[in-house]
Order: sequence, then C-alpha cells, then structure tokens
Amino acid sequence: MLNPEFLEIEITESAAMTDVNFTVSVLQQLLQMGIRISLDDFGTGYSSLWSLQNLPLNSLKIDRLAEATQLYIANKIWPRE
Repeated sequence: MLNPEFLEIEITESAAMTDVNFTVSVLQQLLQMGIRISLDDFGTGYSSLWSLQNLPLNSLKIDRLAEATQLYIANKIWPRE
C-alpha cells in the first residue's frame, strides 16, 4: 500500500477555478488524508495570486510562458538602466 505522503496530485489552474468552493472542499479532504496538492499551469487562466489564498496547496507550478510574459511586462514598466 502506498503511503499518502508520497502521493502528489496536480490540478490545473483552469480546473481549480471552474468551481472554487467544490475544489477547496475536495482539496481539503485530500490534504487531511496526507496527499500533497500542486496547482499546475498557474498563469495560463484567469485566476490571480489573490484567489490562490483560498486554495489549500502544497506547491504552485508557474507556466513558463506566463512567467516570461510577466517578466517582459515588468521590464517595460520598470526598465533597467
């Protein structure tokens, strides 16, 4: 039998944000069982860092394209000299 602490479930940002209340309920149950939760592809959907505070997560995987886009925008707003 697999020990739950060695199991990590990934959920995509878009799936998590479809029904936030249901997602939170299920994720809390999984965490109580000892299963780790990771949110994948953050930055590809419509959620924000503010909305993440309600999700019981162990880790966050940021989409590379979203990360590159954010860095590009930040450099346009605050250019380096």
